[in-house]
Amino acid sequence: MNDALAIAFDLASGREPASSAPFPPALLAFARRVVAAGRRALASPPVPALVLRRAVALADGPVVGRGSRGASAVSTAATSTWRMLFDSWAGRVPAMRGGGRSRFLRYARASSTLDVELVVGDGGALGVRGTADGVPPKASLRLVPARGRAIVVAVRAGGAFAASVPARAGAFTIEVRAGRRSLGTTPRIPPPAA
Repeated sequence: MNDALAIAFDLASGREPASSAPFPPALLAFARRVVAAGRRALASPPVPALVLRRAVALADGPVVGRGSRGASAVSTAATSTWRMLFDSWAGRVPAMRGGGRSRFLRYARASSTLDVELVVGDGGALGVRGTADGVPPKASLRLVPARGRAIVVAVRAGGAFAASVPARAGAFTIEVRAGRRSLGTTPRIPPPAA
């Protein structure tokens, strides 16, 4: 993490007393919004464990299908859903709604995390950028929109990725891949409102 950003978070959270040294106000304002959002998330009631277990069972449970000869076949789902940890649009007063029209999402699976920022650009195209941490080297993301073709982007050094989804594409999923193997798929992500 950049030193100025780390200091901004320390100031915003009260870990560091305010100093008289000049500090970028925009950076401090951003840190204060993120800290406030985190505090609201911590204060909200947790999802009951039974509900989470049922959701995971639905996402990762067995899939029943018919084989080529009509026989019933049971197989484990090829991909499982990444678990959402944070959505800046959740709650009654979304933390990041307005201004830049950005939406921040965080997903987790085993020892991996997927941080996604959605930004509405010119002409309604959606910028999708973020990091995928704990994924194998040479991983890629496959963005599958409701309308149009899938978009494949490489995960660069440091886990960074960036893509652009056309305005007409609508909601989409993000599948994290290691070669031909799927590591999981997010639930459908609707684009931020323009």
